[in-house]
Amino acid sequence: MEKYGNGKNQKIKIEKLIVFKDNPRHRSARDEDDAIRLIFEEVGKISMLNLAKDISENGLLGNQSFIVVPSELKKGYFDVYDGNRRTAALKVLNHPEKYNFLSRQNIRNLKKWKAKQENNYSINCFVTDKETAVDMIRKIHAGEDNGRGFKSWSAEQKKRYELKYGDKKVLESLIVYYNDEYFPNSPITDILPITSLKRVFDSKKIKNSLGITKDNVNSFTKDRIILIRKAADLLVKKAKEDSKKVSRLNVEEINSYLLSYINDEIERIPLSSYPLEGKNNNFIKESSNKIEKKAKKDLSGKIKTKKAETPYFFQGLDLSSLNENESDHFSVIKIGNELITFTRNKDVKNYPLSVHFLIRTMIENCLILLLKSTFNPKTGKKFWDELRAKVKNSAPTMRELTSFITTNKTEIIGDRNIERLYEDLIENKKTLIEPLNITIHSPGNYQFITQKIEGIPQEGILALINFLIKKSLENSGQK
Repeated sequence: MEKYGNGKNQKIKIEKLIVFKDNPRHRSARDEDDAIRLIFEEVGKISMLNLAKDISENGLLGNQSFIVVPSELKKGYFDVYDGNRRTAALKVLNHPEKYNFLSRQNIRNLKKWKAKQENNYSINCFVTDKETAVDMIRKIHAGEDNGRGFKSWSAEQKKRYELKYGDKKVLESLIVYYNDEYFPNSPITDILPITSLKRVFDSKKIKNSLGITKDNVNSFTKDRIILIRKAADLLVKKAKEDSKKVSRLNVEEINSYLLSYINDEIERIPLSSYPLEGKNNNFIKESSNKIEKKAKKDLSGKIKTKKAETPYFFQGLDLSSLNENESDHFSVIKIGNELITFTRNKDVKNYPLSVHFLIRTMIENCLILLLKSTFNPKTGKKFWDELRAKVKNSAPTMRELTSFITTNKTEIIGDRNIERLYEDLIENKKTLIEPLNITIHSPGNYQFITQKIEGIPQEGILALINFLIKKSLENSGQK
């Protein structure tokens, strides 16, 4: 017979329940009234009054029966082994004037709450013997007991519950939630506990730099979570170097460790845009830490953004998902950052030769990145390995690279619209590749026209490069 089946469910009126004098929550009490007083002292008067108010408004949880044992001293009564807080709250709610540890205001409140409550309150109870009751309350209250007892939620789990089911969102929970979405096998709490995440990233200056806000879940983009992970890791290392604990750092110390790093990283790889929450769902076309400077509020309180300008040069180049620690990504990031710098400074006209070199090299490295991540479905080998074998393991020229891709473009690119773009820009060498090659090999023979150079990305090469990066990451399972 199952041990915990040794009992029965029964509805019992509150008057027939006796608050347990030997409740482990407090020292042994003289009688029931003394036990109620001790519970209020041990748990806290405010907490107990909050419980009484909640019961008066919402009732008891239907899935949690009180565990009771027939009283040896009073026939027809039951000693409460589990549910003593709730029993004490109900008894005080029913007769508040009886308890001299309550203030006059406490009594007035309890009487007001009592008016909302149903009279003759009956409780769902599980009636059992003393031995079973003692074992049951140990499992409920004495800890995990190697899996046999109840397991309380950790701080992180409580925050996750609040995020998914609660009515308020907190920043550290959003960070944990979206980290788990993007990196399910790498919990950010392995770097910093959730309490430290709050202290670090709820700093106003750091939030503004990252462009994250609990009021807009769209702000928790993958590139921002990546930067948060890097910043958290850096903070742990910095604190360790200074023989400090992250939990002991104040706001000024945290800002001194992280602000310059975060801003430098954003300068190096601008953060992606994200939509504002609301009816219009407008996209911000700049790093979110600059939104405040660009936005103005009208009288209705709605946010107005500046009218979108025609993108300049490589504005819109997305390097956010690349990892500089990956050797195959490193060159693309470095070249891309140079292009972003020219874009940000609007400095193409002063360095036309450098810009041509960068564009050609960016195209070449992105094509190589795609080949290194793409398998030939016919042979099971990577296209890059097949190309290297074809050129006898030497570095392929741009001509060899593009000719190889042209021959296998359906399998390598896999998107007809992008294939057409590739054909227009790469296969038709006169469109783009030939002018770039002339610049590389005979710069003196090419006349630089600034406006034409600035417009190259918008002719389709920017879209092609972004596609090549995204496709490479998808093929390698990194996005």
